[in-house]
Amino acid sequence: KHARWDGDKIQCRVAACRLRTEPSYGFIIPLHVDWSIGVDLTYMYEARQYVPPPLSGEQAPPHDDFNCYTDIKNYWQYPDAIPEGTMVRITEKLHGTNSRVGVVQIDDEWQFIAGSHKVCWDQPSRYWDPLEDSNVLRLINFLCDEQHPVTIYGEIFGPGVQDM
Repeated sequence: KHARWDGDKIQCRVAACRLRTEPSYGFIIPLHVDWSIGVDLTYMYEARQYVPPPLSGEQAPPHDDFNCYTDIKNYWQYPDAIPEGTMVRITEKLHGTNSRVGVVQIDDEWQFIAGSHKVCWDQPSRYWDPLEDSNVLRLINFLCDEQHPVTIYGEIFGPGVQDM
């Protein structure tokens, strides 16, 4: 959220943009030190993941049984995480928004719930869209069986979701 530039602390944020019609996921600044290739500069530049503030009025209260998706780290920071020779399936990276839907018990009643990576959202919201699919509802009801809270994780993508 903030960066140091020539000794001053300035507010900024890093986001995806287009440079000459090509997507760019980084930023360019002069290096004052001769770093070698492959050095992780996250600590040096105090880089943090940007989490936009929630829009007021749309956020629902969090629920203990509606778990957040695990925070997945960049593979390059953990080169030994996958042993050599391990079969790996590579899929297409879709630019969308993290989604979770499920059912939790609130005041002795089972209720559907929807959210993004870390925020629960009220209806109407695009995060409730997966609950309009009868197969998703059937799966949640089967897994819950009025006994267990259920959370299903996914990705919402398409026109207008995360246009580059």
